[in-house]
Amino acid sequence: MLERARNGEIFLENVAPNFGIPVIAMYYPWLESGKSQAVVILFSTENLTNAFGGTTSNKSISQTFMLNDKGDLLIHPDFELVKSGANMAEHPLFKEMQSRGDDNRQIIFKEAKKKYFGSYNKLSIGDAGVFTYVPQEVVFAAVNQTTFTNVMLTLAVLAIAVLFIWFFSKTISNPAKKLAAAAKEIEEGNYEIQLKPQTNDELGVLTKSFVDMGKGLAERERLKDTFGRFTNKEVAEKAARGEIAIGGERKECTIFFSDIRGFTAISDKLSPEEVVGFLNVYMGLMVECIVQEGGTVDKFEGDAIMAIWGAPLSGEPKDLALRCVRAALRMRKSLQAFNSDRDGTAKQPIIKIGCGINSGPAIAGQIGSKQKMEYTVIGDAVNFASRTESLNKPLGTDILITENTWSLIKDEVLVEEMPSVTVKGKEGPCRMFAVVNLPKATDIPGCGDSGPKTMAEVREMLGIPTPDYAKVNLDAEEQKYNIQG
Repeated sequence: MLERARNGEIFLENVAPNFGIPVIAMYYPWLESGKSQAVVILFSTENLTNAFGGTTSNKSISQTFMLNDKGDLLIHPDFELVKSGANMAEHPLFKEMQSRGDDNRQIIFKEAKKKYFGSYNKLSIGDAGVFTYVPQEVVFAAVNQTTFTNVMLTLAVLAIAVLFIWFFSKTISNPAKKLAAAAKEIEEGNYEIQLKPQTNDELGVLTKSFVDMGKGLAERERLKDTFGRFTNKEVAEKAARGEIAIGGERKECTIFFSDIRGFTAISDKLSPEEVVGFLNVYMGLMVECIVQEGGTVDKFEGDAIMAIWGAPLSGEPKDLALRCVRAALRMRKSLQAFNSDRDGTAKQPIIKIGCGINSGPAIAGQIGSKQKMEYTVIGDAVNFASRTESLNKPLGTDILITENTWSLIKDEVLVEEMPSVTVKGKEGPCRMFAVVNLPKATDIPGCGDSGPKTMAEVREMLGIPTPDYAKVNLDAEEQKYNIQG
């Protein structure tokens, strides 16, 4: 019997002959620590025997009994039959159930020249069944009571089975629920899960592996955050996933350059520690503006910042250009707040910056050597953006955009056109536009209806002197541009 249970069978056996009292054994397969085993549950059937009829006084009216899959008598009003290990495999009801293979049926059968009305209910456990028969002449008087009895008996036996299965299923369902909750924590970014194995079986091994996985993910996230501080986060993530191909690719970008006016003179009056501390605060404010608008910080060169919209993450050219200008206007307001806490002395000078923006095609890719590589963009559009930034000082502006950028967002931005400029490497004069405001923007401080309406207001607000273009002193060494009045 134990061998049958270990091989996956669930069945009932009459063990009353062994104990001398009404007892049934349930054999149930059980898998633990990878080994097939058997669980044997013994339970008294005294109450069930009473429910089946209790005595033989009503034998002439009805008979109710339970048989297992072999026809062995499990429960019968006459305990002496059960105790003797009687087998009723030849009973018409049992044979009908075995041949039909269904769960319940009512039939009329003949036994000892007498007709009976019989029924059976096949249980879900071990092909056992509950059988009842009554003389045909009294069946209609007793049928309702008999049916009720059968239902109660079936429910009682099923209740025992359900309780047994429920008890053992808890050993699986509870750890599984905890694993599901831990998976939710990891999904939300909480990798340090507090979960301890409760068992030494497969679920215990899975729980330990789950905890170790969470620790590994937490360490990976820390490394990624650390790596992202020294490179761009988006670039780092794409490189880790192998999504940045070797070589370059052509992309439509908007390129941004900015630097601090007179930074060399400012840094000469500060100690190295003061310069680094000041730059870290300033860079933190400016980078936050770039990140808010979805830009990618390409590099820092001293006090200069280079950022890109369109690489490595692509987008619509108009949207890229608008987001870049939005970032520059956020910088304008952020710098005003930064300067408001400074006293204008040599140790805390008022900071002014210039921003240059250009849109166009560029080559994006990994550039460098085997020892060190850098993801960046190169091309004429990048050079033009850099030279546009350097025009802010002679033109008396803080944010300059090229005609390429202006043509993309001219319906969104308020600008004043500056004198045309001849830029080295460009044929003919290039139109330049000073950004005044984004009239439709309601989510950028200092913009919208309350923002400036003219470049004169911008200069007054930022303390930028109005230049005399006729007397502009160009950089004679580089000769990058000539201003045409």
